[in-house]
Amino acid sequence: MIEYINSKGIRSAIISGIGYSVGARKELARALLPNNNFETILSGITKGLTVSDRNLFELILEKPGLELSEPWYCGDNIKTGVEEAARCGVYPV
Repeated sequence: MIEYINSKGIRSAIISGIGYSVGARKELARALLPNNNFETILSGITKGLTVSDRNLFELILEKPGLELSEPWYCGDNIKTGVEEAARCGVYPV
């Protein structure tokens, strides 16, 4: 999947509510997805936020200058990720 995303020039990032630091999250991303081109990795726990918090989505979108309606969200939990992304105005896939 990551090769397809990269080949199509699709921009990607990670947002996480899991209690890993950003450094630990980067190491995990490198280990699990070695060819990733993530623009940014944000751990909400360092900001006191969860994926159910609209502010977390807004923080991740500040750097690339995107609006909430532009990105797609791919999550691993229907309730705490996918549904919350949709509630915040981010398109869930």
